[in-house]
Amino acid sequence: MSKIKYIASYFAFLLYFIIFIFALYFAWSNYKENKREKIIQENSRLTLGVDIKKELLAKFYETSEAEILFWSQTGALRLGLDTLKTTWSEFGSDASLKLQKIYIDDNPFKVKAELYKAKNSSNYGLIHNAMHLFLYELKKKRRYSDILLLDMGGNVLYSVQKGKNFAKNISKNKNNLQEVFSEIRDTDKKDFVSFRDFKDSMGSFLATSVSDELGDKIGILVFSLSLEEIEKIAHLKSVDRDLCKNKFVESESEFIAYGCLKFKNNYWSIKISDKSQAIYEPIYDEFIKQLIIYTLMAVLSILLSYIILERMLGKKEEDDE
Repeated sequence: MSKIKYIASYFAFLLYFIIFIFALYFAWSNYKENKREKIIQENSRLTLGVDIKKELLAKFYETSEAEILFWSQTGALRLGLDTLKTTWSEFGSDASLKLQKIYIDDNPFKVKAELYKAKNSSNYGLIHNAMHLFLYELKKKRRYSDILLLDMGGNVLYSVQKGKNFAKNISKNKNNLQEVFSEIRDTDKKDFVSFRDFKDSMGSFLATSVSDELGDKIGILVFSLSLEEIEKIAHLKSVDRDLCKNKFVESESEFIAYGCLKFKNNYWSIKISDKSQAIYEPIYDEFIKQLIIYTLMAVLSILLSYIILERMLGKKEEDDE
């Protein structure tokens, strides 16, 4: 290789190296900036999603609480509950077995709640039909799992669904229904609503007292909440108060937004996540694309510089001779 070509090649390689470093720097800077902007966008998007779900869930619980207080204070429900108590006693000591036979064992419907008027002509059957006409519709409209009426002794006088607790005494059970019953029975607070969340495969319940015109408790109204309906809004995880926080977590594999929801001293964590790989891949592809373009530009610059330097040095050498 002639001295001219050697010098031209040296300067061309040096120029290539400098241009390539700058190309790499600009491509990497753009990649980092695009990645940072995408993280900010994902933070805003997922956090907004959590906030919307929090608002919907809070509205669901607050509406259910307001609704149970409203119905517990209506004259129709008060009269119905009082009449159920009277007609229940007409069945005697084995009222539980007789009512379970009528409304569960001999029930011709696959969905037990479809039975409005049983074949027997008891006074209980008449008041059951009247209560069922509006409570069954309320359950379907609000999508509760069940609506129950209890006396102050813990007897389940009425249930829309006719589930396992219907016509039984639950005062000594060890479950969420027994807990809300006991809390309402023992409290002196007016317009108080007891709440228990889902746990250990047990249902979630809202309960409040039904009082007569003098303010004396005559029974308890219970709404059984539907886990399926709640999870249509968001998946909840019960957490301690200290762990219930609003935050955003970003990693190379996942974006996660957490929200905190509180209702009647219960705390839940709401989580929305998205795979970050799908977000990062287009940005990385753009980085590679820019790097290739900058590299090709550098190579073309080198070739052009090499040709120009070779001619300039060749001309200078000829002039010196």
